[in-house]
Amino acid sequence: MVMVAAAGRVAQAIWQVEEYIPPWPSIHTDNCCRGKSKLDFQEIMSRIDLARKFEVVFRRLLAREEVDLYAEDMSLMWDAVAGTLFGNLAERKWCYFDGVINLVSRVMAPLQVEFTGDMWVGEGRGQRTEAFHAVVTDKTITKQGIWFVVKVGASRAEAELWSAFGANGGTAIEGS
Repeated sequence: MVMVAAAGRVAQAIWQVEEYIPPWPSIHTDNCCRGKSKLDFQEIMSRIDLARKFEVVFRRLLAREEVDLYAEDMSLMWDAVAGTLFGNLAERKWCYFDGVINLVSRVMAPLQVEFTGDMWVGEGRGQRTEAFHAVVTDKTITKQGIWFVVKVGASRAEAELWSAFGANGGTAIEGS
């Protein structure tokens, strides 16, 4: 009975996320390029929705389900993560992230998924691609949450799910 109720809540959360497509002109550039230090309520709620949806897709991948990463908006999710984790780095100050192409996932261990591809990075009017690599690990059994280690080009950062999406208003644990 509890499993059925939990599955119903997950299905309802997915439906709600699909019903609400947030306005994403640039989720992070408004914060870093215009000097905003706090996220507004609508951005936080949008990020919470993305974080929840990411967790659902991540768990499906761990269960070895066939998942169309683009249909599930994984490229958009990685934009939000990259913007949160790298948006405050000096070398990325005026950059924005605009999707991952050639996105591939691979289950590396029972609780770990690797994502690779090429991230579109914009600066001013130009765009280029940089190598994208992320490893997501489920550490919930030790009450540490779901952890991200993300690399875009030479930049690297790691954070827990809610911090990675900026859903708690936080920033990366580590970035370079």
